[in-house]
Amino acid sequence: MILGHPRIVGKENLRGLKGPAIVISNHITRRADMGLILVSLPARLRHRLAPAMGGETLLRMRKPPREWFFAKRWAYQLGYFLVTALFNVFPLPQLSGFRESFRFAGESADRGYSLLIFPEGEVNNSEDGKMVAFQPGIGILAQNLGLPIIPMRLDGVWGMKRERRRWAHRGEITVHIGRAISIPANTTPEEIARRLQQIVAEL
Repeated sequence: MILGHPRIVGKENLRGLKGPAIVISNHITRRADMGLILVSLPARLRHRLAPAMGGETLLRMRKPPREWFFAKRWAYQLGYFLVTALFNVFPLPQLSGFRESFRFAGESADRGYSLLIFPEGEVNNSEDGKMVAFQPGIGILAQNLGLPIIPMRLDGVWGMKRERRRWAHRGEITVHIGRAISIPANTTPEEIARRLQQIVAEL
């Protein structure tokens, strides 16, 4: 709230939704996106949220290269401890280990936790900040868990990233929250990913 003071649009769409659910959003920066989403969600969802984080990134934080300077290695390991302890993140790899991650996601949902997924798969480093194609992994997850999906979109963060600013101008950032949706059981993962991308783009 201090760095971004975002305007939140559509919070009324979450009335009566207790969770668990799958929260999805576009992904601009590792520094701000999770915090903006957390502050935009009501407490009943915010305090029981398990965000997915790149499995390869988490592994690099937990086991940084030995050739790195020791202070840098310690900083990465401390960062790993803090992000897992404070934000309850779980790894969602792009290359391998999907089954373990999906099992953790299912167990989290069984315990009443909602999941935060960035379906683009990684931070958006395109020239214009437009969303890239959602990965079919979000479709597989949605298909297997059968949870309602809360679409969200972050606007204004790209300008901060491009200008390498940590503080947003007042009114610069808007968080859009859409109505929770359910996906028909016979929809393919690829179709789910395409449909969710369209929904997020139209918020």
